[in-house]
Amino acid sequence: MAGKTDPIRPYADQMSTDKMIETLDGTGAGQACGNNCTRYDAPNGDRVTVVVHPGGHLYPTAQSARVVAFLEAHPLP
Repeated sequence: MAGKTDPIRPYADQMSTDKMIETLDGTGAGQACGNNCTRYDAPNGDRVTVVVHPGGHLYPTAQSARVVAFLEAHPLP
């Protein structure tokens, strides 16, 4: 998750980190996965999901359902 007006971690820095992860995973072009959400699939089955919200350095509670769905889909062994 990235906040466009984050005063602690500037948006450009957040996107730079996301791009680095996408490069390391070898993801292709992103696909929309909801409001302000882009999913990048890697050849090995890994997935990078980026959600950008208009706010600052905060956790948008509307994203809780996405976090829960991710954790349910990736249980610890």
